[in-house]
Amino acid sequence: MNNARFFPLPLGEGRVRENTLGYLRGELKDAGKKKSVSFGKRVLEVGFIKKILLAVYNKIFSWYYS
Repeated sequence: MNNARFFPLPLGEGRVRENTLGYLRGELKDAGKKKSVSFGKRVLEVGFIKKILLAVYNKIFSWYYS
């Protein structure tokens, strides 16, 4: 601990993140690709359906906590 009561950071030694070497070896080829989302999850993200479901959710919890 130094005079300002902070622990000093060890800046002298270099550190390598775990996934860096995997990326360089080609192990993480599909890490940047988007996974396909199911039809049901896409439907739930439609604006008016999402608003209706959130209103139902809000009503249930307002009844529960009142």
